[in-house]
Amino acid sequence: MAKMPPDMVGPDRRLYLTALRKTIPMYSDTALMDPKGALAVVAALSQSLPDVASGRFDVSNTYTNRFVEQANAKLGGSR
Repeated sequence: MAKMPPDMVGPDRRLYLTALRKTIPMYSDTALMDPKGALAVVAALSQSLPDVASGRFDVSNTYTNRFVEQANAKLGGSR
């Protein structure tokens, strides 16, 4: 949060920190996207985008781990 531009954080730093903490589940230590992360993104976007809030779509079709899996296979790692 300290590295974010002030106009991104806004005047209410406590509110920004709360929002930031709630988005942590969408980040992964392995770079793989967990389905729960995708759902967290939808939930966050639903708060400010009416089209997302009213949308009906299969979240599993909105992301892929293919790139990370291919990179891990090529580099021989799990990250």
